[in-house]
Amino acid sequence: MMAQDEERRISTPVRHLVEQGVDIVVVINHRSTDHTLEVLAELARELPAIAVENNAEGFYQGSSVSRMARAASARNASWILPVDADELWYGVGASISSVLRGSRAMIMKAPLWDHLPIDNGLDSLSPYKDFTKRTVTPGTKDVAFRAHPLASVHEGNHWVNRPGEAMQNGLEVRHFAYLGFPHFVEKMRRGAKTIGATNLSASIALEWRAWGTAPTSKDLWQRGTRLLERASVEDPAPLGAGAVGTITPSLAGGGVRWQRGGVQWIAVI
Repeated sequence: MMAQDEERRISTPVRHLVEQGVDIVVVINHRSTDHTLEVLAELARELPAIAVENNAEGFYQGSSVSRMARAASARNASWILPVDADELWYGVGASISSVLRGSRAMIMKAPLWDHLPIDNGLDSLSPYKDFTKRTVTPGTKDVAFRAHPLASVHEGNHWVNRPGEAMQNGLEVRHFAYLGFPHFVEKMRRGAKTIGATNLSASIALEWRAWGTAPTSKDLWQRGTRLLERASVEDPAPLGAGAVGTITPSLAGGGVRWQRGGVQWIAVI
């Protein structure tokens, strides 16, 4: 996990991963100016969590996560989950550890659904509980993969280069990207600055590059309102020990199917 100024959100995902059977959570703290590091130190006193400092000016997520994944491989890790600090991962019908230990795959695709913030002008203090509406269609995917000494994780954690079969039948991700309007503006501005300090392709982090440079906060939010206008369904994230995935994906029909409220949805991805 790579984190920057995530003191308000990082505790729940770290605890959640441990409850899901993940053995060790490694967080790369990237130039945080808030109390992220202090929160991580407190978590490490009671959980198997490790904080690593990364002081590079630019945000090179892919290379940073890849180095940590290879280090974990050298220490006999079985599976690697490149998780963002605003995500809750689940095993469908079982814990993450149970799903991965029972899988034959080398790479496990995890469809990602966005939970939509409440547009009341304020930042939520408990987004994982407050934001109960999620998108009907998964916006993208993340991946988990078996450890490999040459694994290379892509920017955004959406794919990995390593040999072996990829499957999609056991993991899902719920994404809580923004706490509210003030945080949306803050994240876009910071993202545009950190990605601008890299030499990554202009096709990387398009939202940060395009929206984060809007002339005013009002202009930026007008562009961002499309995030709230996406089709959504009431579906609070399962929380606590024993929580499992409930948006059961399948490759049948070339898309993702899931049952909710007696209606079957399908989205091609």
